[in-house]
Amino acid sequence: MENELLVLNTEEVDESQSLYYDELEELLEQQFEMEFSNLESLQTEFKEIGSPDKLSEVILDEIWNQFGNQIGLDMTSDTLLKQYNDKHPNGYTKEEGAKIMKDKRYTNANNAMKEKQKSGNLKDEYTGKTLKINDKANLDHVIPRKQIFENTWRKIADIETSDLANKSENLAATNESLNKSKGAKSNSEYIKDGEVREKNLKEQVERANKKIDKMNISDAEKRNLKAENNKKLNDKLAADSKKMLKAEKSAKKAMYKPIAKKAAVRMANKAGKDAVKAMFVAALFGMLKEIMNALVRYFKAKKQSFDTFIEEMKKALHSFFNKIKDFIKVGVDSFVGSIVGEIIGAINQKLRRLPNMVKQVFGSIRESISYLSNPENQSHSVEIKIAHISKIITSGLVAVGAMFLGEYFEQFLNKIPGMTFEIKLLGTLANILGMFLASLLTGILGAIIINGLDGFISRKLQDENKKQQADKKNELLRIQDVQIFVAEQNVAVKRNDIFIKMAKNHQKLRELLGNVQEEFSNSKIDFKHRLLANEMYFDEKQSELEEMQSALNDLL
Repeated sequence: MENELLVLNTEEVDESQSLYYDELEELLEQQFEMEFSNLESLQTEFKEIGSPDKLSEVILDEIWNQFGNQIGLDMTSDTLLKQYNDKHPNGYTKEEGAKIMKDKRYTNANNAMKEKQKSGNLKDEYTGKTLKINDKANLDHVIPRKQIFENTWRKIADIETSDLANKSENLAATNESLNKSKGAKSNSEYIKDGEVREKNLKEQVERANKKIDKMNISDAEKRNLKAENNKKLNDKLAADSKKMLKAEKSAKKAMYKPIAKKAAVRMANKAGKDAVKAMFVAALFGMLKEIMNALVRYFKAKKQSFDTFIEEMKKALHSFFNKIKDFIKVGVDSFVGSIVGEIIGAINQKLRRLPNMVKQVFGSIRESISYLSNPENQSHSVEIKIAHISKIITSGLVAVGAMFLGEYFEQFLNKIPGMTFEIKLLGTLANILGMFLASLLTGILGAIIINGLDGFISRKLQDENKKQQADKKNELLRIQDVQIFVAEQNVAVKRNDIFIKMAKNHQKLRELLGNVQEEFSNSKIDFKHRLLANEMYFDEKQSELEEMQSALNDLL
């Protein structure tokens, strides 16, 4: 009897299907809440699009950005080539040439050449002939001293001219006549148009010999002078083009290797320093901008307190650190622009403003690519994408315009007394004011254009937002339909579970009643006790049935 009661109390109906519907209802509720939250975000975003206060914000931001940008560009505008030329304003002088000739490496090589000539083992490196003891030999710089000095890459590398000019590969023994005839030309320049050069040399000797004929000297003296002229001519004409080009190739190889190595290192170092400067200026102006905005918000607040002030400052710092990536991008633009600017400056020194233009152009290209590759912008229409790219290009063009306009203002302000006063690290007063005025004018113009583009983008974004809101509302209705269906199915499953459980319990009760009757007929001794136990059991089961009935009523 007790075992039968235990079975009746613990037996349960399979509820796996009911649990499945409960989980599904929970998931649907979560999805509904998420989609509803997205709808609220879209509605908030719609209100923010095309704010009437936006034009003033755009103008202030653009002026602020242009001024900071111009200061950053000005601090990094000097190329290595310009720095070198500023340190050597006189260029190549006779003193510089004499200094190279007095260098110990040259004098030692020249002495070694003379000793070799005395031993009869000195060969002319330009003709291949052996230079006799009585021949006048010179130690020639294969690549002329002046050309080495004026080499732009040498200036960028900042290597002493004598260190390159007096390399052993750049020193070649040759006869004096050929050396003087070559002059300040390189070997390749000298042998160019060989036929014309040979013709001119012969005509020179012919004119010189005619002058000798007119001289009031003996015939023997005339013959000696003519013979000397003819020997000089033959020494000049003995120049072997292949040997001269070979010597020049060897000299260039020995010279350009250290130039390329050191120039690359110095360009990278300068580009790195320029990048740090640009990032510092951008970060400084970014911080000042956030602090000023925080102060404006604080003074506009209805309740001004120390806690409010601290809270606004925290917001400013948070906003600043969120823009760290933007400052790093400024550094990248500056680094690339500096490298490209150095290369372009080496090719054409007249393009003084080109490095800064390169920085602006590269920055615009990088920003455009970044915008187009951002997954968040892929859903926008082609019109919106074009408008955004136009904003980026406009900002770049405005910056370039500010550069030239700032230079014009600076030239004008330099005429005013006191404007040439220099502020360390920033420049002269004329320079700073020129940049500010240029940034002010170009910033206002750029902001008006950008605001117009923003207006167009705002209208398009509002249209897209409305469409997205409609889609979200439709999605919410769809989810609600699914929720109703799932709830109905869940109620049906639970109702069936209750009916099945009640039927099983009734069956058990019938079995128990049969057993009780049988036992009652067999024994009357403990009748009262069994009867009392059964009454208690029936009361308990009756309570369970009432609870199940109540649950069923709630479900229905």
